[in-house]
Amino acid sequence: SIVGQQISVKAAQSVWEKLLTLFGHQPPEQRGPLSVQGVLAQSPESLRQVGLSARKVEYLRDLARHFVEGRVHVEQGDLGHALTTYRKATELTPNSLTRLQKQGMLAFYTGGKQEALQSLDRAMMLGLRSKMFDYQSVVLIAFLSFDKGDTKLLQRCLTTLSQQLESAPKSKRLQRFFDTAQVLRHLTVKQAAPAVDGMK
Repeated sequence: SIVGQQISVKAAQSVWEKLLTLFGHQPPEQRGPLSVQGVLAQSPESLRQVGLSARKVEYLRDLARHFVEGRVHVEQGDLGHALTTYRKATELTPNSLTRLQKQGMLAFYTGGKQEALQSLDRAMMLGLRSKMFDYQSVVLIAFLSFDKGDTKLLQRCLTTLSQQLESAPKSKRLQRFFDTAQVLRHLTVKQAAPAVDGMK
């Protein structure tokens, strides 16, 4: 999204193909995301030479640094700093599905319920059909909606998980997610027996 800002589609495509070539991809056969390490390994000058403005080079390298720093903070168990880093990354790329989910999950596990709900709900609206979408986000939204007493949102989570489970019926992970959301729904309507059965 950074590459295509404020230029024509044709110009953006040309810059993107030059970037792919710089990173060792041979367009148009091998299209894929640029690696974070690859972005940081390139000098600002080499990124400028493919047609990126100085401002876009700065944004791209800043985003890559935030991504790496966030991952390092998570590995070190420093979730607070990781969350701050992912907040900055999502400010730079507000429609990035992966970063929204990471920010939302970190916010959830560090107690930032409202931030978690906003990030994860936005990710769900943007990316349900994307292969990059992690359905764990839907389960976390289900927990947050249960906590708020939002039965409509909880039902939306159940419906979403049910539909995905229909398309991947052998997925044990999706089945666990659906069962968890179902237990929450039973608890919401004070159906203790089915909730207990669902936890077995």
